Amino acid sequence: MLFRCKLPKLALFNFEASPVLDLRVIPTKEDCIVELFSCKFKGSDVVERQNDHFSATMINHITWDTNMSEPF
Repeated sequence: MLFRCKLPKLALFNFEASPVLDLRVIPTKEDCIVELFSCKFKGSDVVERQNDHFSATMINHITWDTNMSEPF
């Protein structure tokens, strides 16, 4: 499953940027993998040109346990 997350605007100096994250979610029997495969900034031309100089990656493994009195 693919998700696009549009985060609230960030204000820095006289610039505003809105981060846009593209995530892939892969559920398995043992866990759930959340992978960031794109992170871009939306805003003015100056802000968007910075996308050429910026990159981010992330892979998270989310697990759970239902054997306790309260699942977590």
